[in-house]
Amino acid sequence: MSAPVIADGAIVTDGQHILSVASWSAVRTDYPDIPVCFFDGVFLPSLVNSHIHLDLSVLGTIAPKNPEDPMCDWIRSLMQRRMGADFSRDDMQKSAEAVIQDQYQSGVGIMLNISNAEIQHENHPLEIISLLELLAPTKAGQQAVIESIRTEDGNKQLTAHAPYSTGPELLSFIKKHCKKQNSLFSLHLAENEDEYALLADGEGCFVGFLQNLGAMDGTFPIPIVKKKGMLAYLDDLQLLDEKTLCVHCVHLDEEEIARLAETGAHICLCPGSNKFLNVGSAAVESILAAGVTPAIGTDSIASNPKLDLWQEMSIIAREHPQVGAEDIIRMATVNGAEALGVQDTYGSLASGMGARFIGLKSSVYETAKSVDELLGLLVSSGRPEEIVWLGSPDREGMR
Repeated sequence: MSAPVIADGAIVTDGQHILSVASWSAVRTDYPDIPVCFFDGVFLPSLVNSHIHLDLSVLGTIAPKNPEDPMCDWIRSLMQRRMGADFSRDDMQKSAEAVIQDQYQSGVGIMLNISNAEIQHENHPLEIISLLELLAPTKAGQQAVIESIRTEDGNKQLTAHAPYSTGPELLSFIKKHCKKQNSLFSLHLAENEDEYALLADGEGCFVGFLQNLGAMDGTFPIPIVKKKGMLAYLDDLQLLDEKTLCVHCVHLDEEEIARLAETGAHICLCPGSNKFLNVGSAAVESILAAGVTPAIGTDSIASNPKLDLWQEMSIIAREHPQVGAEDIIRMATVNGAEALGVQDTYGSLASGMGARFIGLKSSVYETAKSVDELLGLLVSSGRPEEIVWLGSPDREGMR
């Protein structure tokens, strides 16, 4: 991800960090006496899942009743499933653990978990950054959440849900909290067209949705959104900077994408979830052209039946044939690492990086006759037949 592909390559580690990445002949010369583990396949940095909701794993997949239904109908179904389901805290934990284990087996080394409930994950083989997601659309609700944050543990890592579910005062408060902690701020943004309709005009399906919850108190619409657009609204709240991760971004136009790029904020694409909920496809070509380096996330099992970054890459390759395979691989590795602020450890195979990388084997890779062909197969053929963890002595692939 940081240098050209090396044929017949080798990686030297001390068990914690990568010491060298070079051709096998160069490594054999520079390190003649170290033990060697041979692997007949492809080395790749561990994958980065930049958006997942582990607490929703217990609910299973919730399919839209009709493909043309607005997204707020699906959200209503999600809420009904969550409130009506008979599951314990232990059930939630076990379901999350099963997803974590599958993510690890797929080659994910780190992921960003956005949850409404705390999931224990200290004893798992992959690294998880967890943010507690807050939402409150009414003025009274926002004040109540703010007061609870002030009176409870102020060290919790927090984030917001979305502009249609989290009012401006709470959005601003959470971002200031994140800045004090120097932590990530994640926000679902422009996932569906009704978000803009609510904020700009006080119209769309979310009006009835919020009214049914008793949550339309005059907070929406927000005048600046109608006058200057969604990005101006978020910028006015000082939400957008290099520590902000905007998730989905399906319904942003080129001007909005360019403005987002100017702020240094990151984008996380969730093509599998977008496809399942029929909300559209992000303008990946425009995002790349603007200089934004998008990451990839799976979202939750509730909106994506197959939580697999290999599937996410293949959807992007299929829906956006003009996007290069190398760019797509970067989305699942170094771009995700940069979005999560862990690019010094994850995302690349280079000296000084963490010794956590994966070896891939698939019969289809053996048909590649060039580097470009191999990269194309990596992103288009789905999860490899074999994924082995390498590099660190406690990893399964070292012998």
